[in-house]
Amino acid sequence: MKYLLTLLVGVFVLAGNAMAAAVLERTTTGWDWIINGQHIPFMAALTKVDDADLAAAGTKSQVLAKYGTWLNWANAQQTRFKSIGLNAAGMYSYRYSQQLGTDFTALPFAPTVGTSLYAMLGKQGTTTLKAPVHDAFWFDTNGSMKCARQTYRGKEADAFDPNWSADVNAILGTFWNGTANGPALSTQNVAWVVPEEADWLFGVNQMYTHAELGYVVAANNPSIKTITDSYGTVTYADATNTAKVGLSNYLAQKYVTVAALNAAWGTNYTTFQTSDPLGMTGIRQGTYASYGTGTGFLDENGVNLVAATFNCAGAYGTGPGVNDAWAKVPQIKTDVETWTYTRFAVTYAGSMRTAWKAACGSNCPPEVMPIYDGPSGVYQNMAGYVDAFEFNFVASNSPAFPADAERIIAAVGVTVPLLALDYSTANPDSPFAAYPCPYGDGQACYLSQPGRGNGLVSKWQTLLGLKNSSGKYPIVGLEHWSLYDDPHAKENYGFATDTDNLYNGVEATPYGDLITPIQTFLKSGSR
Repeated sequence: MKYLLTLLVGVFVLAGNAMAAAVLERTTTGWDWIINGQHIPFMAALTKVDDADLAAAGTKSQVLAKYGTWLNWANAQQTRFKSIGLNAAGMYSYRYSQQLGTDFTALPFAPTVGTSLYAMLGKQGTTTLKAPVHDAFWFDTNGSMKCARQTYRGKEADAFDPNWSADVNAILGTFWNGTANGPALSTQNVAWVVPEEADWLFGVNQMYTHAELGYVVAANNPSIKTITDSYGTVTYADATNTAKVGLSNYLAQKYVTVAALNAAWGTNYTTFQTSDPLGMTGIRQGTYASYGTGTGFLDENGVNLVAATFNCAGAYGTGPGVNDAWAKVPQIKTDVETWTYTRFAVTYAGSMRTAWKAACGSNCPPEVMPIYDGPSGVYQNMAGYVDAFEFNFVASNSPAFPADAERIIAAVGVTVPLLALDYSTANPDSPFAAYPCPYGDGQACYLSQPGRGNGLVSKWQTLLGLKNSSGKYPIVGLEHWSLYDDPHAKENYGFATDTDNLYNGVEATPYGDLITPIQTFLKSGSR
């Protein structure tokens, strides 16, 4: 099937005092974007059209001197994009949006906000939120939780925390209205919004490299008064681990009696709650002292959940995962996963959707949720609360391409489209030749820039040709991370070096030509 990749030329569509929001419109073959009056079959973007990587490389002043002003730089980048066939600036394009965000004759961009991190810190910039939200994936790595030392810890806002909804409403309201992010998004040339940073969805975002959220919640301490990590120290007025209480409530609703739960799990709990003498009051106050020694479900530290023969590192070295047979009894794993997908993920996505709609009203651009390689149950149950998902089509440890993309398409169903993200590199043919292919990139690491360009085109062609169960094309966007190389991680993600030279076989000599095969494909308009 052939499409013309129409580049945006700034057709104005009025909606009150602002432009009509971009939309994803169903068609007979799938979906089209409508942005500034233009019908676009799929978006093609680079992330981080910004100067952060230049600053990290120490080349920011050099690149600024090349262009004279950041406005000139931004205009030069969009000229480059158009020449390649790209039609948007993707996530984290801060400098670009500062310069051209309100210019509706420029290429649109995808504003991004790290909602969950702000909520967990209890502040958005200098603005204090209602209260810090608990981190459902924080645990004491030196504590008594089974497998704690082998489990890779991350961040996942506890969607059951009573402060979560208020914080999310405040964060997304600020994001939309512009009080902490420059002009209001309603006045900017927005293609889609990403209301979350994927790194803060640690428990639902990746099924091949992260431990299982359901296990961490089931085995964690029900009373966490203070946490300390790389973002600092947070102390909670209420120490209750509400995610674990939410799981307890789910089990009580399903099994009704503790005896029935024990029969299904092979356990010997005496209550769905805690046997601690201070009860839930002690949990709230942080004076609770029965973790791992009490006889209630909330006292569980994982010892009664994990199979005796299971290696705590799991298949990927990050702890008990979705793809591991870690449970002593299979029903344990089934139950904590069902809770994760049908309760936790739904509560999170539903509250995000409600807050987003409250912020932007009837003028909402598409909300794209970054679930890069999550469990199928996460996609299935969150699909009713987003306009699209973004996924990583060459995720670490995932099955050979395109098997995981096909799994995700099947999981999403027929009502929600997808944007496909990649982190492809060619370190051996770049300024980072001294460094091996980046850890975990696997299928996405190439030996040369032409190999990377042709490899991306081949995968993009495959992705754009995939169909869902209704015979429609669900892939509506291609996004590559990123414009520039990453000097901190020593990874050749960029379409350009950190001295602002394109990998086109001319500017970034002696390195090979990444751009030509990509340009040929995108300009051809092929799906």
